[in-house]
Amino acid sequence: MFIYDDRRAVTSALSLIESGDDDNAVGDRRSPDGPALGRFQIHQSAWDEISAMRAKDGRQVWPYHSARNALIAEDYAYTLLSRITNEFKQHYVYEPSPIVLYSCYSLGPSIVPKIKSMRYLELVLLPNDRPMVCPYQTKPYAFLTGIGYSTALAKRKVEAGMRFSALLAHHKFSIETTNKPTLYK
Repeated sequence: MFIYDDRRAVTSALSLIESGDDDNAVGDRRSPDGPALGRFQIHQSAWDEISAMRAKDGRQVWPYHSARNALIAEDYAYTLLSRITNEFKQHYVYEPSPIVLYSCYSLGPSIVPKIKSMRYLELVLLPNDRPMVCPYQTKPYAFLTGIGYSTALAKRKVEAGMRFSALLAHHKFSIETTNKPTLYK
């Protein structure tokens, strides 16, 4: 089982990293885009872009205050995660690693058109998994700095992506060895 097939695990890990599962979380208060709301820490402009993606796909859209509703926000977050994954598959044939996926998610929907320009990525095959697009080990932040993000920002995103990856790996290991999930009940 590849972890991306487990939507609840992916969104649960994302929620833990972004807000500690707090539906009332308010982050990035100093952002020119306004604060990020809810367990998935989505800014208004990102919400609007995801709404446009959903509308184009014929899916229901919700007003921004719904970012504090766990089910709606999870669906919006998964919409963006899916779009990022599909963009990687279109340009690199394979899905992004959890580190790359999280790093892209946390930069918001504006990252999607930049994916095709990313460099310093390599194909890695981990035991019992499908191949994934991963950052170069010797240049782990370069896939983001190469498309214009600062080293400090890229480093923060990749470090959080490593925590996201660790949560998913632990969950997957627990399911495989004990049949007990760790990211949800």
